[in-house]
Amino acid sequence: MIHPVVHESQDYLLHAPHWHARRFGYVADSFNLEIINGDLLTAKIERLVYAKFVYTSSLHVAITCIAYGVPFGLFLNRQEKANLTAKWRDVWSTLVHREGRHPGQPKFFHSLHQCRDWWVDEGCYLLPPSMDQMVAAFPHDIAY
Repeated sequence: MIHPVVHESQDYLLHAPHWHARRFGYVADSFNLEIINGDLLTAKIERLVYAKFVYTSSLHVAITCIAYGVPFGLFLNRQEKANLTAKWRDVWSTLVHREGRHPGQPKFFHSLHQCRDWWVDEGCYLLPPSMDQMVAAFPHDIAY
């Protein structure tokens, strides 16, 4: 199993909303920009993995936090609603709590305090899927 790379965090909080949050006026920490070249992508990922805590409604940001061991919480502003698509359920179904139990469905919160409480009580104990499981699940029969 590959263990997440844990970086020493910097002293900043990061709000990385899903791109659709722009309609509510959220443009935070430049995560809503179209990524055109690799340098910009690298800078954004470094900013993400060194954050002290990340508040997000983006599945891709949550996956990155899980992979790198970055403290995070699923945050929605009061106008947003949780969109528990099959993608969210699929990702969460691959996670395991350190005690061996399944973590259930993703939990979204409307306050930063609730996000941090969830992280301390539950999120910090989530483990990413093993690489062996991911390789086994890959549809090799349709690969090039």
